[in-house]
Amino acid sequence: MVKRAKNLEVKARYIYNPEFTVCPHCGEALWARPHYQWRKTVQQLDGAVYVASQARECVNPQCEHRRQVYTSAAAQMVTVPECTYGLDVIAQIGWWRDREHLNRQQIHQRLEEYGVQIGEREIDHLYARYQVLLGCTERLDAIPVNEFHTHVESWTADHRGLFSTRFRAFRALFGWKKLTVCRSWVKSPVKLCPS
Repeated sequence: MVKRAKNLEVKARYIYNPEFTVCPHCGEALWARPHYQWRKTVQQLDGAVYVASQARECVNPQCEHRRQVYTSAAAQMVTVPECTYGLDVIAQIGWWRDREHLNRQQIHQRLEEYGVQIGEREIDHLYARYQVLLGCTERLDAIPVNEFHTHVESWTADHRGLFSTRFRAFRALFGWKKLTVCRSWVKSPVKLCPS
């Protein structure tokens, strides 16, 4: 089967800047990098958008986290890494497969009605990503929301700060009450994406 190029009409452009303007370790101003950390066209149920994430880094020579890159947490919530489909598309595929028991061809047909350009095989890949996201939210459900920050801080300590930047940006952007909203969104996308 011949692979066809997508003909996407981008309806909007979003360039996200990091939520941090100063280094959380030393307090010095972060410098903007001259290039985007990443950029891509993302297909959502209501059309394609261009998303880019500007990055900043600490240039303080005395900071032990010098050259650490800070990206936008908001940009990372548009889609998952190495994917050009929005989280709304991924969640809708999972909903149709799990709740309405549609097969690959039926889901493909519905997505074409929304104008999403996707191959049938890609639906299986996105459904696998949906299952991973759902598994993560179920694991988070085991932790009470008011204790979530304690668990993330311990994960951060265990993993030498790998999660700290994204977690702090997430906390700064959304706070704890919105965490429940994000978790419930993955479980019931039908409210956001009616069929």
